[in-house]
Amino acid sequence: MSSTKFGHLALPGTLAAAFAAVSWLLYGGYLTDDSYIHFVYARNFAEGAGMAFNPGEPSYGSTSPLWVLVLAFGTWLGGSTPAVAQIVSLTSSAACVLAVWLLARQVGTSPAARLLPPLALAIDPWFQRWSVSGMEGGFAALIVVLGFAAAFVARPERGGLVTVAGVILGLGVLARPEVALLVGLIGLLFLLTGRLADAVKFGVGAALPLGAWLTFALLHFGTIVPNSFVVKLRQTGSPWESAFDAIAIMGASTMVPLLVLGASLVAALAMRRQRQLSIPAMLPWLVPLVWTLGAIAQYSYRGVNVASRYMTLYTPLLLLCAAWWLSRWSPAAVLPRGDARRVGLATVVLLALVVGQPAAIGFMTWRSVKVAERSYSDNHHAIAEWLDRQMAREDTIATYDVGIIAYRTRRTIVDLAGLTDTLPTRERRQSMEAKVLESHPNYVVMQGKSPGEFVQRTPALSPFLEQIYFTEMYWGPGPQQMDVFTIYRGRW
Repeated sequence: MSSTKFGHLALPGTLAAAFAAVSWLLYGGYLTDDSYIHFVYARNFAEGAGMAFNPGEPSYGSTSPLWVLVLAFGTWLGGSTPAVAQIVSLTSSAACVLAVWLLARQVGTSPAARLLPPLALAIDPWFQRWSVSGMEGGFAALIVVLGFAAAFVARPERGGLVTVAGVILGLGVLARPEVALLVGLIGLLFLLTGRLADAVKFGVGAALPLGAWLTFALLHFGTIVPNSFVVKLRQTGSPWESAFDAIAIMGASTMVPLLVLGASLVAALAMRRQRQLSIPAMLPWLVPLVWTLGAIAQYSYRGVNVASRYMTLYTPLLLLCAAWWLSRWSPAAVLPRGDARRVGLATVVLLALVVGQPAAIGFMTWRSVKVAERSYSDNHHAIAEWLDRQMAREDTIATYDVGIIAYRTRRTIVDLAGLTDTLPTRERRQSMEAKVLESHPNYVVMQGKSPGEFVQRTPALSPFLEQIYFTEMYWGPGPQQMDVFTIYRGRW
């Protein structure tokens, strides 16, 4: 009985397990400095210091508070915070692959519609990369897929589980803030299609976790706005650069599935009358595409320096939509009937792209990650270890990259980037020079393109900072290429 009951999970389970194994083998040592920022918050929370980067100084320095709380719980149970993060991240990402497979079988009616989306997700090199990075991407993507499924796939004859969907996606906002736009679009869709009661239920569901968190944030931090919304504005040269980065990342990561989604959508719309597709039936399966384009527009407007981990959030839901649209058109209606040669050639080309493009991108991604791993080990971790040996317990460190150094040294940190500032510090909008002059840190760690660049650019600090060490950090080919980390000792 059990083999019959769970037999349909054999193939998707195998794919999810293979995804997890390959991701770990290729990228298992990859933890970024941003990962360690979450680890510091989680460890402090688990140890009773509250939601604070420096114990006793509450600060809204994480845009993923739900992720911090999950890691804090695992740490409180006795786990190593980095290990907890990688296990939960990889498990969530593998579960996302499994969920896309099972949901694609529900919404897809052809072999291509059911197999291509989960396969494309499983071999996506950037989804693999970020699944083991200790970041929240796979965890947030799973929440998004489950929330969307609750709204539009589960019990479609009874209007879905809209309140449950609201709660799930409300939690999703606390995992990645971009989910707020998806919540707004789904609520708007309910209103436009005359489902007022569902809009209210969905809104109430989303408001439950969001309201609880915002109340806590206001009382604990004094603000409901994360520091990153203030700090990360206009970090790129222009809005066009942000848009180009986001589109290039999506193209490199999921170009083939997105092309299939676009072609299927256009073909299905062209055959809408023959296939009897109503506009209300189509709208939910356009929402994820609008969400993705809207997020790219938001990144562009705010001038955000777009990272590949941001874009992996959208991939699973877009692929689920591809399953629905692929099932709404017939290749025979587009290609000439009986032209087996053209159909066969198109199939071969598509399969070659599906396998070849991710393989090529995956090789470049793997090389880049391995260089980054070595650089983090030789620089951030080595610097943190050296500082930990040299410093007294009460000493402070001012630095721009705060995550690894704070986690490894357990010292008070002066965040020169401002991501983990307390609200009073954030409101003063101090320059890095002013922060150093005011805080009198015992050590300063800064990066630049040459040794001692920070003091050279801020001569007012030269009487107070003594350069004692520098090291080169190679990021791999690209515009950054090489950075130099310089350590200064404070002489106050």
